[in-house]
Amino acid sequence: MRNLLNKLKEYKYRNEALLVFYLAAITTVVIYRPDTIWFFVIGVGIMIPLEFIFRRHKMTTFHKSMFTDTLHVTIDPVLSMVPIALVYSVLEPLQITSASTAIASQPRWLQILEAFLFKGLFGYWQHRLAHEIPLLWRLHAVHHSPSQLNWISGERRHPFDSVWGSTFTAIPMVLTGFNLIDLGYLAMVSRVWDYTIHANLNWRLRFLKYLWVSPEYHHWHHSKEKEAWNKNYSGLLPIYDLIFGTFYLPKDKSPQHYGIPGGMSDDYIDQMLYPFQKHEITEEFISNGPVEGHK
Repeated sequence: MRNLLNKLKEYKYRNEALLVFYLAAITTVVIYRPDTIWFFVIGVGIMIPLEFIFRRHKMTTFHKSMFTDTLHVTIDPVLSMVPIALVYSVLEPLQITSASTAIASQPRWLQILEAFLFKGLFGYWQHRLAHEIPLLWRLHAVHHSPSQLNWISGERRHPFDSVWGSTFTAIPMVLTGFNLIDLGYLAMVSRVWDYTIHANLNWRLRFLKYLWVSPEYHHWHHSKEKEAWNKNYSGLLPIYDLIFGTFYLPKDKSPQHYGIPGGMSDDYIDQMLYPFQKHEITEEFISNGPVEGHK
């Protein structure tokens, strides 16, 4: 396996192959997920100006890893929807009848609100497990690899990490009776808010600290500061961090440094291979702090 990975890394025409792969990914997105085009429209038209006006840290707008991040943006939406569709088609006949009937009888707004709360709960535990289980952390480390956070870096995810996250949250929601429309609304809200919580914005929004995840709240989750490790798993609602003891939002300081110990290459192929290679610091963030000897 290691020899195969080395051959992939040393492949003579890897840049050309990556370009072909990128063009194929864009074509697929345009056909199957045209909403992703709006991701770039909003990002360039709204998020970049906001980051310029309300800048948290000094950084260049068009950084060297932007090509890699745009590749993640075009691939992730398609891959994350595949497991949801498969899970729904397989598990819909197995739905808990009483629960699905009760949900279907409710007004649409209430169904969406309940789906929102359930997704927050399941998303919290999916995210927490991705930090505490070594195999899952190897995949999730790709998302934590950016040393600078901005509106597009939050989309950096390993495809297997996206599949894991979508599947984990979709299974209980489908079994309890939520439909694809509810899941679709949730995916849209989550993606739009992902812009903001990863963006290079100096918004603290302390008045919302117990109600809604702010940019500063999530920036602490990506921080390299030891006291913030394994904190702030919630992506939308801080209530779950409060309930399960992982809430962290100090009054007197803000996060300064991001990324994973040891760093990670900005090359897309290297990031895809990272989980399958041996790294001294792969388990650095697992289970209440660094693994002994991996500091």
